[in-house]
Amino acid sequence: MDHDRLLASIKLHEGYRQLPYLDSLGHWTVGYGHLLQDSLQSSVFKTVGGLLDHITDKVQHQMWLESDMAYAVGSASGWVGSSIWNKLSDERQEVLVEMCFQLGNRTRKFVKFRQAVTDGDWPQAVAEMRDSMWYSQTPGRVDDLAKKLLS
Repeated sequence: MDHDRLLASIKLHEGYRQLPYLDSLGHWTVGYGHLLQDSLQSSVFKTVGGLLDHITDKVQHQMWLESDMAYAVGSASGWVGSSIWNKLSDERQEVLVEMCFQLGNRTRKFVKFRQAVTDGDWPQAVAEMRDSMWYSQTPGRVDDLAKKLLS
């Protein structure tokens, strides 16, 4: 898997926001799609200003991006299993990682998609991607990933 290409693709698809915002599911998010709730539970801040400095720091956002991406790689490989994962091209691995990055645990609902990946049925996998609420919410991203999956 090409780390730099994957990182660039995630940055392109996620976009960047230095200030926290509510995502489409109502979760506070910042940087490159990082969910704040997970990062703040274990953190202790003496002042609101300290908290704001922490969550708006661009260096922190980059560290969260790297950490979130590493987590997504583990999730993706675990989701399909190492025997399938190791047979996938770099581009196809990157598609699965981006799905896990964006969707988190909701990726597990893509049962038919996972079966198509297991079977190596790439047109069916693309059809399953497009037959989803995910596609209706982010069609450009899904279309980009579908092209990678078919390459």
